[in-house]
Amino acid sequence: MVGKGRTMTRRDLLLLGLGTSGTLFGCATIPAPAAGPTKKLIEFGWDEPDTAFMRRHIAQMEQMPFDGVVFHVNYTTPEGKPGNFLWEAWGRRAFTDAELAPALADLTATPFRRFTDNFLRFNTTPGDVDWFDDFTAILANARLAARVAHEGKAMGVLFDAEQYHAPLFDYRKQRDCGAKSWETYAAQARQRGREIMEAFQRGYPDLTVFLTFGYGVPWLEMRSGAPSLAVCAYGLLAP
Repeated sequence: MVGKGRTMTRRDLLLLGLGTSGTLFGCATIPAPAAGPTKKLIEFGWDEPDTAFMRRHIAQMEQMPFDGVVFHVNYTTPEGKPGNFLWEAWGRRAFTDAELAPALADLTATPFRRFTDNFLRFNTTPGDVDWFDDFTAILANARLAARVAHEGKAMGVLFDAEQYHAPLFDYRKQRDCGAKSWETYAAQARQRGREIMEAFQRGYPDLTVFLTFGYGVPWLEMRSGAPSLAVCAYGLLAP
């Protein structure tokens, strides 16, 4: 995703990552300063660090041949129990600024030098909210994630749309698919997508958003013989 109002000279960012199947995926092109195109290499894998790890080990990490890394944010409950924001953000619970404050403190205290293009990961998990349910908590969490990325001097957000816990992009498995048509669900998914991107923008104006999965996934399903998006496991990802 490209933010508004930027100079449209291009910069290529290559995102190297492994999906749950071990598949290497991901690339994007985003605007760059008018000085000319530059290429950036971003690391994203099963060794994904949290903010505390980066704060402790950034010197060792920056010995690797990357320009940035995808990272995640942990938090601690009032009862002292640890939690992982990225696995809970797409749900019914709205997180508070205070819960993510320690992670933000880690980011602001980390002396990044080589790693100039870092991305905070935001998952579509747990994915237990129907597209027609109240999205207030999800939108608040998206804004909060973007704000932490912004204030932590990250380049933006890695928006991971893989269906890890729930088939939220499969129309056939939606709660009300028997009562609402594909067209109705597709229109609602498009509206929610617009709201999510607006929430990111509120937290981080003109941020960069990487997508792990995009049009390519439902396109491959169609290429493999699916007659319509309505019968694709990732059909609702397109709208």
